[in-house]
Amino acid sequence: MRLALVFLIIGLFLVGCNDSEHFSYTRHSKSVHYKLIALGDESRPVNQAHHLTMNLTFISSGDTMAFKQFKRIDKSGSRLPEYLGEILQTANQGDSISIIGLANELMVGALIGVDTVFNKEQEYQIELMVEEALSDAQLRTVLAEERLKKDLELKELGEMKAMVDSLNLNENNQYKDMYIKFLDDAGGEFVKQGDRVSVHYRAALANGNTIDDNFEMDPFEYEVGKPDQVIDGFSIGMERLTIGSEALFIIPPHLAFGSKGSSSGIVPPGSTIIYHVKLLGLAD
Repeated sequence: MRLALVFLIIGLFLVGCNDSEHFSYTRHSKSVHYKLIALGDESRPVNQAHHLTMNLTFISSGDTMAFKQFKRIDKSGSRLPEYLGEILQTANQGDSISIIGLANELMVGALIGVDTVFNKEQEYQIELMVEEALSDAQLRTVLAEERLKKDLELKELGEMKAMVDSLNLNENNQYKDMYIKFLDDAGGEFVKQGDRVSVHYRAALANGNTIDDNFEMDPFEYEVGKPDQVIDGFSIGMERLTIGSEALFIIPPHLAFGSKGSSSGIVPPGSTIIYHVKLLGLAD
């Protein structure tokens, strides 16, 4: 009995301190209440950022009525409602916050960007997610990374298109995000996982520069399917070869050395690789 009374007193105390008729919400103003529903990165506080990306979902009577994204707005120059700016001052990147209030206090129409007249007496809910909180320096870094990624994507598309056109390839040559052009299809048995095979290969960049070649050397031997021996595109291409076959593999960056290039620096970032491969047979 005493324990129940203690919990009751604590509950009444918390409700009194919170001063909100919405359970677990904090009152911000007359009809605006908010609570944190998902915790983000406390090392990235909004109050130290200048540029915000926020996703706002507007809910009425339990149904989603609209979605709005504010993309990298300048916090100092934005025209966000005062209550929203104040609530955001306590938030971090990645936080999700639920806000409840009457339409006129939440300024629902202005946030959504419509001229619709909302019922002033109707209560709405806004679920706000802080996707990004960046300082000026962080924004410059992110923009530079995005430009580099876009440049690499354009480079990849250009190189792949040039190779496809020059080799007269089509959709019949496509296999798992890469292209295969058979120079000699021996028609024998396919190799299988665990087979140890012997191959000759020549690897080149899209500009024709050779980066590796063992045709005049001892064959390269490796175990099919064993990780960390060859790049992904080489392994995928081998799935289509039979003993004695010879082919060209046109491998996009994400199946080769990716956006960083090779650790040796021989393969630049975002490079398409062309392999000339001859599957000699099973190794002893």
